[in-house]
Order: sequence, then C-alpha cells, then structure tokens
Amino acid sequence: MKAVTLPRLFTYLHYLFVAVLGAITLAYLNNDLLFPYAILTILVLLQLGISSNELFKPSRSRFLYLFGLLVSLGCWFKYSIYAIIPGTNFPEPIGKFVLGSPEEADILWVSSIGIAGIFCALLINQYIEPLKNYCKEEHSETSKIAAIILLSLTIFTAVINLKYNILLFALKPDIQLPFKGNVLFFLFLTRALPFLFLFYCLRKFSLTYITLGAFMITAASVGVLSRMGILIYFFVIFFLVVRELPKWSLKSALKNISVLAFIFAATAYVNVSLSTGAREFFFAQEKTTQTTEPPQEVSINTIIETSRDSDNLKTLKSLALGRWIGIEGIMAVNSYPEKGFRLLNEALAEKLYDGNSFYTTISSKNPVIQNTSKVVVTSVPGPIAFLYYSNSYLLIFFGLLATSMFYIFIERTLSKLFPNHLAASVFIIVVLSLDFYQFGISPIAFTKYLGFTLFSVIFFYFIQRKFPSIK
Repeated sequence: MKAVTLPRLFTYLHYLFVAVLGAITLAYLNNDLLFPYAILTILVLLQLGISSNELFKPSRSRFLYLFGLLVSLGCWFKYSIYAIIPGTNFPEPIGKFVLGSPEEADILWVSSIGIAGIFCALLINQYIEPLKNYCKEEHSETSKIAAIILLSLTIFTAVINLKYNILLFALKPDIQLPFKGNVLFFLFLTRALPFLFLFYCLRKFSLTYITLGAFMITAASVGVLSRMGILIYFFVIFFLVVRELPKWSLKSALKNISVLAFIFAATAYVNVSLSTGAREFFFAQEKTTQTTEPPQEVSINTIIETSRDSDNLKTLKSLALGRWIGIEGIMAVNSYPEKGFRLLNEALAEKLYDGNSFYTTISSKNPVIQNTSKVVVTSVPGPIAFLYYSNSYLLIFFGLLATSMFYIFIERTLSKLFPNHLAASVFIIVVLSLDFYQFGISPIAFTKYLGFTLFSVIFFYFIQRKFPSIK
C-alpha cells in the first residue's frame, strides 16, 4: 500500500463507521423513527466524510471537522448507542421528556437541522479562496530550556491550585483574587502554558516532545480537576498526524500511531484517575465541613490514594460513551411547553450561575435548589438545544450556519498569524470548538471569554513580532 492511499483510507473509515452503526441502529427503531433517523445518519455521513477528506488540504477548515464530529457524537452517536444497547440511560437530565413518545422523531429532526447548518457551512467553505503558505512544518530548533521551564511551571501552578483551591472544577474557590484573578489563574494554567509549549516545543512532529506535552497537560488538567485537558491535547496531536500522514509509509504510520495510541491511553487513564480521585477527595472534604470532623489536609498522596479506590475503567467508559453533549438538551427543551423567542431572550440575558443555571429550569422537574454547598455542578444544553429555545427550525439552521462561518473566519485569521505553527494555532481552534460545543449557560460570560481569548492571542502575535528574539 502506498503512502498516498493512507488519507483515503482515513476518510473511508469515517464513511464505514457511520454507515455500519446507522444500519445497525435502524434495525432497533420503530417505523415512525426510521425516516428521520435515516436523514440524520445521511447528514452525519456526508459531514464527517467530506470534512475528513478536507483535512488533507492544508488550507481547509479543521474547525468544521472537529465541531461537526462533536455535535455528531452528542446527537447521532449517543442516540444510536441508546437505541441498540439495552439498559443504556442518558446521563444528563432530559426534563419531562418521555422516551418512546412521538416526540422522539422531533428530536431527530432538530438534530438533523442543526447538523445541516454545519454541513452547509462546509459546502460554502469549498468556494472560499484557500490560504497560501499555510501549515508548513517549522524546521527551527525546539527550545529544550523552554520545555523544561514550562513543564516545571505547570506542575508548580497545578499543585498551588490544588492546595489553595483558586479555581477548581465543580467547587467554589476558597480564595477570591482581585481583578478576576481566579479566572486568569485558571486560563494561565490550562490555556496559556499549553499554548506556549505548543508554540515553542512542538513546531514539528516529535514523539519525544508529544510525550512530554502529554505529561504537562495531564498535570494541568489534574490541577483544575478536569478530565478534558488530555482530550484537547490529543485533538491537536491528531491534526499534526493528519498533516504528516501523506508523508508516511504504511509501516511508519502504524508505528507512530501505535505509539501515540499508547501515550494517549496511558495519560488519559492517569488524567481521569487522578482527576476523579481528586474530585472525590474534595467532595468528601465538603461533607466533613458540615460535621464536627476536621477536614483532611490536601496532598498529592491523599489524592493518589483516593484515585486508587475509584473504578477508573468504568469512569473512562462512561466518559467515552455518555459525556458528549447534545441529545439530552434537545429532549429537555422539546418537553418544555413555553418555547419561543421570549424564552431565548431570557436565556441570552443570563450573566452568571452558581449551580442553578437558566437551563436548570428547563431540564429539571425540581430545578431550583438552595445552593449552600461549595460543590457546584450543572448541565449544559449545547448550541442546537439553546437555539431550540426559540422553537424555530429556521433559527437553528441559520444560527449554526452563521456561527460556523464565524469560527471559520477566526480559524483563517489564526492561520495567517501563525502560518508555521500548526500545533499552536490548532490548539486555539480546538479549545474554541469545545467551548462552543458546550455553549448554553451564561452567554454573556461566554462572549467575554471568547473576546479575551482572541485578544490574548493577537497580543502575543504582536509581542513576538515586536521582539523577534522570543520566537
């Protein structure tokens, strides 16, 4: 097999997976669900098939592939798994939606309309002039000193955050820093440090630096109790592999992909184990504060011991199959009787949340709770369900189309700013894709975060242009 056929094989695997899972699922559905599910499957097939093929054209959109993949996993894949595996439950709240009701066809149509909007953006992008001189491999020397400094700084910052709870997922902070310092600290650990590592240390494909980066991202993720950081990182590595794949022989491809699969499996297991153990430890600490027992001191050893007691493989399986956002949000909104533009306006006006988000009133039968605990958990609807507040299919379609085109514009701008730093520019795209995929609570805060992210990237661009020595 020639190396040139590897990209084609990659695309064929997308078509094959969707076609096989779709055909199996159809055998389990009632007659009234066959047509809407078939339409949804065809749209997913076209979206993933075409966008996966476009990845091998350096100037084409990576956002459209990734965002389309995430939405497909959250809607089509999750619904398919629910249909064919007995006893499977949706992990997120679905409001008053009754499974097995005629409304199941509605949620399939709404999902189809949302994916159709993304697919149309993909078609429009075919007619946009490709970028020139983009995605070239950088052959300058990798900074070993920068790698050591960034790794050390990440570990130090993560330990500080675990010890003092400046900003941990699902917990109210113990320390309130001025000038939004808690958020800035979080962004420094989970966004700025990984970006700098990718910019300075992963300018070309290197298994050594990919492994080092995996440990760094794992430390950052555990440091904020996140289980998504390693996924973000390996999406970036995935796009690096796509760039290299046409250059590799079959033997080289199998070797490199096998090594990467091992690195991902190992670091994902460590990431999920330690983050889950840390969460359980901190949640247990919160319970002891409501009793007379003195709280246990935070230490890495206690977190590791707690992680050993967790069923980590079961947690990994749950995250892989059930933690994709999409179909539950559509179900919850579908069952809410007061959909309309007034409801959408109320959702858009939400500024902050403390565990009782606007979406909670939609997705839960007993929504409002007195939030006296430090533990803060919430669910998010996703962009399709959020637009579905309006009860307008047209808004869902054109909303997903317009926002997809907006993100394509951002992606092209980043590509022009950092044409020879694929890993760094793609990291921003991956982060923004995942953030938008989880859209649905505090739209105002989301807009501020998006603006701050783009401002920071542009500021860094001008700094490294002004001082070429820091390149």
